[in-house]
Amino acid sequence: FPSHDRFGLFGMMDKVNRLKEAVEDVKHKLNDMLVEAESANGAIKVTSNGQKHIREINISDELLASDRKEEIFFGKVKRYA
Repeated sequence: FPSHDRFGLFGMMDKVNRLKEAVEDVKHKLNDMLVEAESANGAIKVTSNGQKHIREINISDELLASDRKEEIFFGKVKRYA
């Protein structure tokens, strides 16, 4: 197969290798990208990277007050289950 044949086997393999490199580059960029979201009242803030891996969760002290723990962990979670 001639190496200058862009439609031949070697041309296809070259394109596949370049595509793999591009995919790896995007993965690295997504890993470095940070996305922040917070609840409407700002009591909960979550930071994740572009690959959807959670990096940080901040919960306000007021929300974690001992008299509200049951509401947070049982009442609110049920709503989204």
